[in-house]
Amino acid sequence: MSEKKYHVIVTVGTSILRNTSSEDTERTCSDPKSQKCLEFLVKKLNFDPSKVSAEVNSMRTYLNEKERKIASVTLLASDTDEGKVCAEALRSFFEDRGIKAEVMVVEKLGKTFEVGTSNLMDAIAKAVATARKEGLEIILNLTGGYKAESAIAYVSALLLSVDKVLYIHETLRVPVELPALPLSIKGEELDRLSRLTQLNPYCKDWLEAGFNVREIEDLVDKGLVEMDGGKCKVRDIVKEILKIYES
Repeated sequence: MSEKKYHVIVTVGTSILRNTSSEDTERTCSDPKSQKCLEFLVKKLNFDPSKVSAEVNSMRTYLNEKERKIASVTLLASDTDEGKVCAEALRSFFEDRGIKAEVMVVEKLGKTFEVGTSNLMDAIAKAVATARKEGLEIILNLTGGYKAESAIAYVSALLLSVDKVLYIHETLRVPVELPALPLSIKGEELDRLSRLTQLNPYCKDWLEAGFNVREIEDLVDKGLVEMDGGKCKVRDIVKEILKIYES
C-alpha cells in the first residue's frame, strides 16, 4: 500500500515577524514589502524553523525528510504587507525542502472582517478542490491568524470534510490534531451508526454482527466512533445527532 501524501492548507499569521522581533527586525523590515525584509526572515526561519514559525511548528511531525509526507502546501495570506511577507518566507522554506508551495492572498482578509472571512472560506474551498483532483489527502493548519478567522476556517474544513486539522495548543505549546467530525453524515453512515448503537460497546461484538474492520476504522477516522483497546463506542455527540435525524 502506498504511503499517504498530503496537501496542507495553511492560514498564515505573522508569528515569523513576532518571533524574530528585535532592533534588527524593526530596521530591516520597516518596509515589509522590501526584498531585504524577505531575505532576513527567510534566513531567520531556516535557522530555527519551529521556534520562528508557529505554522511550521504545528506541522513538524509531517516534515520528516525521510518520509516526505507533504506533497504541497497552499499558504493563505492576509491582504496586508506583513501577512504577505510571512507567506513568502514560508513559501521559500517549503520550496527549499522540495515541497510545492503556492501563496494565495485572500482579498480583504485583515482589512474588512465580513468580506475577508467570506473570501477566506472561498479560498479554502478552492484549495481543497485542487488537492482532491490531485488525489491528495488534505490537512488544514489553522495555527496562524486571529481566533475568529481560525474558527471560520475550522467550520469550513468540517463542511468540506478535510482529513485532518492542526493547531498549536496555546497553553501546552505543542501541536495538536483537532477533531474533524463531519458536519453532515451520509445516509449509509446514519444507518450503520444507528445499528452500532444497539450493540455492546466491544469491537468483537461489532465484527460478529457483520461489520468489517475497514468500516469501523473509517468511522474512527471520521471521528464518529472511538476505539480504546477492545472497546468500540459511538461517540456521545453522534448519538445526540442521530436522535435529531431520527425524530
